[in-house]
This record gives sequence, C-alpha cells and structure tokens, in this order.
Amino acid sequence: MKIKVILCLLLFTLISNSDAKEIKIGLEVYEPYYVYEDGPGILPQLISAVFNHIPEHQPKFVYNLPNKRILVSFQNNLLDAAPNMSKETEFDGCLSDPIFKYQNVAITKRNSNLQLNKISDLTDKSIVTFRGARAVLGEGFNQIVSDDNFIEVKDLDQHVKMLTHGRMQVSILDKIIFMQSVKDLNNDELSIKDFKFHNLFKPHLTHMGFRDKSLCKPFNEALSKVIKSGEYDRIYNSAYEKLESER
Repeated sequence: MKIKVILCLLLFTLISNSDAKEIKIGLEVYEPYYVYEDGPGILPQLISAVFNHIPEHQPKFVYNLPNKRILVSFQNNLLDAAPNMSKETEFDGCLSDPIFKYQNVAITKRNSNLQLNKISDLTDKSIVTFRGARAVLGEGFNQIVSDDNFIEVKDLDQHVKMLTHGRMQVSILDKIIFMQSVKDLNNDELSIKDFKFHNLFKPHLTHMGFRDKSLCKPFNEALSKVIKSGEYDRIYNSAYEKLESER
C-alpha cells in the first residue's frame, strides 16, 4: 500500500505547468490530511485547488517530512512554503488567510449516554486530548480541567482505545483524525457509530506561510474563489463521507 501511495503522490506532483514557477511545500504523510491510500489528502488537495487559480506558480510537494522538520527547513530556506502555520510563528515571510480547518470535538462512547452541550459539562469528566490542547481549546476549557482529570497523549490512536476500554470518559480531538483512527485500528467489532461527537469548540484555523511575501495576495484571492465556488467545502465533506462509508 505504501508503494502505491508514493507512486500516486509522485504522479500528482509531476502533473504541472512546465512554464510555472515551482513553489516547494513540505508535507507530512498521515491520513487523511496529507495522503489517502490512492493519492493526495485534504491539505494538498486544498493547496492545489488554490494554485489552479494562480497559473504562474505551481506547487511542488515534498512529502514525508515531520512537522518540526518542515518548520526548520522552511526557516532555513529549504522550502518555499509550509502549511499549518499559526500567527504566533516567527519567520521572515507572510501568512495567508486561514485555509486549513480542524474541528476539535468532544467524543464519548455512545452507550455511556453522556450529554455534553457546553464546555462546562466537561467538569469532573476524565479527559484525554492532544498535545498542546490547552493553547488551542481556549480559556473556557482551561478553567474546567485539572491535572486530576486531564491527560495529553502523543499517540492519537490511544484516544479510541482509552474510550473503548473505559479508561477515559471523553476524548477531545479533531473529528476527522479520530474517525481515521477508528479505521486504522481495523477492529471489526468497532465502528464510528459506536461514538458520539459533541460540537463544543470553534474550528481551529491555520495558514500557509510563504517566504516570498508577494505570494500571499494572489494566494488569498485564489483561496476566496475556491471557497465561493464550493470546492473548499467539497474537499472536506468528501473526507467525512469517505470515512463514514467505510464503517
């Protein structure tokens, strides 16, 4: 499967306008944000959709780079652009308008019958979440969690396991990543339908960072066209549909 994915990504990268200037962009390789089994994932699809409206530039994706290496390579001028940049990141360049959207949700086992309608409903619940959650989820979340009922884990597949085995009551994670983890566990007795998703948080938005400051204006104009055309929503919706159809 890995060889198939790599070949698909190479073909995707090679389909380009030979007269366009290449913009080298670093990407990771986990599903479904960066890759699918049959080709590029959500982020490269979004980036390519935008660059389709900027024919004088062509994205060239450099895959299999860990997130920290992407940032270091970008800051050392080895990459022209990097995804998932925040306003707090210091670098010599420009940030695009928000393009990447992560929907963090509270997740429970459906048979637990927990009702979570607002952030304060998480009080006294045992919670597993992602590294750096306190900085992302906001002050309201930080006020109701304590070290006694809250842990952050690096291995995101552990969220599914901890809920399934009753070790934690609530997972807080990006919805698509959680759904992908359920699929990756390849457990015939486990389904996405076994979990309930509670929308307690606003989407977390990130940006493209470009070393060439002149790129942000045309990129933002093109991004606006992609959003208005409905292509932006179609890319995200297809990811949900793809995961839901597999269970």
